[in-house]
Amino acid sequence: MDYGGMERTVRGGTLVRFTRTGFRDRCWQAAVLQERYRENTEGWDRFLPRLADYASGLVSTP
Repeated sequence: MDYGGMERTVRGGTLVRFTRTGFRDRCWQAAVLQERYRENTEGWDRFLPRLADYASGLVSTP
């Protein structure tokens, strides 16, 4: 299981890449580590589409 990088493509084709840190630094037991990682992944899967909706409503100015 890779606890570092993550990629998600949001509506409109924008690829978002980010790095998660700190999971191994917590010294959790393996089962706890895997559960926290799963919860983190589910959170990003839930909230990243909302970020895309928000960003699409912003007005870009030079």
